[in-house]
Amino acid sequence: MAYLRQRWAICPLVLRLLMACGALLAASPALAQNLPSLELPGGSPAPKAGATGVELPEAIDVSDMVLAAAKQPISVQESPSIITVVTREQMLQRGYRTLWDVLETVPGFEAGRYLFTYRYTDVATRGNFNTVLVLWNGISIVDPKDGAVTLDRKLPLDAIDRVEVTSGPGGVLWGANAYLGVVNIITRDAGTFRGLEGQAGYGHGPGEPNAFKGSVTAAERFFKGKLRMLLNVSFYTYEWQDYRIQADGLLAPLSAPAPDGAFSYRPSMVPLSTPRSYLFAATGNIGFGPVQVDWHLPWDRQYRPLTNHQIRTDYPTLWDPTANGGLGAALPAPTTCAFDPTPPCRSMSIPALSYSNFHLVSARYQDQFWENKIGLTARAYWVGFLNVSTRQALVPPGIWKTPYIGNDFLAGSKPWPKSSIGMGYFTDQYRGGGSVDVTAQLPHRNRAIVGGEVFVEGVKPKYQLLCNGDGALSCEANNQDSSEQFVQADGSIRYGHSIVEYPGQRLVAAAFIHDEWRPFQRLALSAGLRFQHLRLDVDTTAPAKIWADDGSAVPGTSGSSHVTRNQNVLLGAAAGTFNVWKKTHLKVNFTQGFRPPRLFDLVAPINAGATQYPGNPSLDVENSYAIEGEVNTLLLERYRGIRKLYLRADYSFSRISNLIIRPTMVAENAGERTANSVEFAMFLEGVKGWNFWLNYYFLDLVDAQTGPVRNVARQKVNLGGAVKLFGGKLELSTVLSLVGPRDDLNRSFVADAAHATLSFPGGYVTTPAMIRIDHYPWLPLWRVGAWVRNVVPRVDFSLFVDNLLDVRYAVPDPDWQARQGPMPIPMPGLTFMASAWVKL
Repeated sequence: MAYLRQRWAICPLVLRLLMACGALLAASPALAQNLPSLELPGGSPAPKAGATGVELPEAIDVSDMVLAAAKQPISVQESPSIITVVTREQMLQRGYRTLWDVLETVPGFEAGRYLFTYRYTDVATRGNFNTVLVLWNGISIVDPKDGAVTLDRKLPLDAIDRVEVTSGPGGVLWGANAYLGVVNIITRDAGTFRGLEGQAGYGHGPGEPNAFKGSVTAAERFFKGKLRMLLNVSFYTYEWQDYRIQADGLLAPLSAPAPDGAFSYRPSMVPLSTPRSYLFAATGNIGFGPVQVDWHLPWDRQYRPLTNHQIRTDYPTLWDPTANGGLGAALPAPTTCAFDPTPPCRSMSIPALSYSNFHLVSARYQDQFWENKIGLTARAYWVGFLNVSTRQALVPPGIWKTPYIGNDFLAGSKPWPKSSIGMGYFTDQYRGGGSVDVTAQLPHRNRAIVGGEVFVEGVKPKYQLLCNGDGALSCEANNQDSSEQFVQADGSIRYGHSIVEYPGQRLVAAAFIHDEWRPFQRLALSAGLRFQHLRLDVDTTAPAKIWADDGSAVPGTSGSSHVTRNQNVLLGAAAGTFNVWKKTHLKVNFTQGFRPPRLFDLVAPINAGATQYPGNPSLDVENSYAIEGEVNTLLLERYRGIRKLYLRADYSFSRISNLIIRPTMVAENAGERTANSVEFAMFLEGVKGWNFWLNYYFLDLVDAQTGPVRNVARQKVNLGGAVKLFGGKLELSTVLSLVGPRDDLNRSFVADAAHATLSFPGGYVTTPAMIRIDHYPWLPLWRVGAWVRNVVPRVDFSLFVDNLLDVRYAVPDPDWQARQGPMPIPMPGLTFMASAWVKL
């Protein structure tokens, strides 16, 4: 209860005043006037009369309804939150390839970040990472272990109808992880599309060589629209981008919580060729009346430009398939392998991985009752997160303009699970549960939404598989360890497999209420509360060893220590929207959010590579709040060839506290940040289809421990436009993003003889005193494209060039910490994509 009182105490006085005023005035019959009938919350816009499969939905106007801001239909202008909508038509017109591209052009967001050696993608929200809740038709797809989310090619844009982006916390309505923003991805259905559409494309360039894509979307309605079906199947294959970077094997011999010390690395001289990656996804839905089932089922085989490292201080080993009577064996590599690019030294394989991807199946019931004054939305869902990878090693970029070279650690190892001495990791993550939302038109100009949800999320234990259960004698011969022997019933001996990540599970139950009250038509006041209970169950010393014969895992006998914790969170929100004049609106709001600790921080591996990250099950939730103000206006409607001019300016003050940091590689709640941000957006559209848009973003982010945060852009400008020529047959478009200067702590250092180490042949030693800061200037990312429409009936062609200036750059590390631990995050150079579209 002390915690609840503390959380309530930071809610501003305006929240309580609004609720009290709402209760008082609701009793006055003089204000009784019903609001317009509610539409179905979470539903799709009704199809336009005469729509066919050859038509695309018109761009969502600012006066049209959106769902993410209030969990019920409301206009962008009247929404209590700062919100941006990007439609499918805009995504096609601008040549967006990924959700990254979409968010890159939204004020307040900085996209295009890979994390942890290309395993995850992320976007900075007001300068902070892992702070945005990404929803798939209202269901969270943020994985519970790492707080990561899919934002790259794995999410097929061809299956998406529109993206609604809310800036600022949204914890009252959406709960966990709506920390500084909410991104609601709404997929296509038969309500907005009907017919058959297919596309095929080819792309090339140093940014993405020899890429092929294909997509088919089919949708139909039966029985006067009661039965609806849509299926999208997308395929993408590509080779890894051709960047110039020196790959240096970083070795971190320290064990937490030891302070930062010397690191060793060896510049590798073995060329590495990354295999082709393949991405496939089937996305769709089927509905009958008020019931709809949605699914997203991906499959991918993706490769990254890192080898299967083995952390060791001697010369590497090579896999010799002819040894051991043809069974193969790992043999010591020649001493020249560290510098020899010829076979067998260069005979290396890169294991496939599937990180930051998800399967989703959900069922939704949605209907209205009592003359459309009551709306009900009930959901049940299951989300399975894919997280398969081989052992990782940190690889600093060095001087990234030099030719890319690989490394010789464990050269010749086979892809998991066939590798005899390599190690494969498999993590089974999940989230399953349900929610119920009820919207109601109440007397006296009140519109309320009440809801609750219950779900379970967790991660199963992860094991270091030395033999992968293949039963090969040569495999076990290479991994004999007397401390890990298990005698079988027949007298034979099997050898142990180490657990490297403990299991953890979190049960969540929540309830919220949010009410909007209009004392008069031009003023809307709203307030809400949310209570969320979290029950954590984790193992801190799970069984130390398991053994496997047929691939199954059997716990050892070392015992375990189980930790159970209960946490409560209370959030509040309050807002006011005033229609100042005609279509000019003023907004002021206060919102709160929270982020529960990642399960990785709670049950962290006992051995991640060569560095240990012990978990901390005592971690508390991270808190955030924002105070925001916005003015927006809609001008020049149908004026002399102009369809509309939309202008928006806003300011926000955001504060995050109880931030989880790792000052000694042990997670703890000790961080605090404040952010002041200013945004401006403009969209000008002509009646003949041309448009011009511009937005600007300024950020002042300060960390209580490290001062001004410098690894994110303080300023950012996006501008673009499109024009139609020859009666709409030719359409030209462009998007230019100017990302402001950024700094990166500890990118690399210059190797010299003074830092050479004899204990690690060909290697060097770095120390904290050698940390340096690299400065990145303004970054211009330019995309240009063209559409050719209906030259051949029902066939369109498009050509887009990304990174037209072929800027070669590496994004800074996401964490600004004075510890050694650099990773290479080079981004793609120039690439083009040509596509053909057929609509039937």
